[in-house]
Amino acid sequence: MLNTITDQVSGSDTQTRSPRLWIPERVLFTPAALDEDWGQQILARVQSLNLSIEELSQNRLKGLRGESERDTYRTHLTSKKVQQAS
Repeated sequence: MLNTITDQVSGSDTQTRSPRLWIPERVLFTPAALDEDWGQQILARVQSLNLSIEELSQNRLKGLRGESERDTYRTHLTSKKVQQAS
């Protein structure tokens, strides 16, 4: 018979952590998203959270490259883009 992880760990040894809410450092909006009602609703919600907002001039995401691959990865992890699906 296979032992499962729950069989091997007693109830007193487990710790329950509450999930941590992810909040981006900045939110990028495309012009097409801001033309939609849902885009305006998201914008209002982001403004109420006092997050950094950047309105893009085009419907393309540019300028997120860092000095290294690690910087670029970190920038992408801390940013959220709101765009209209094509």
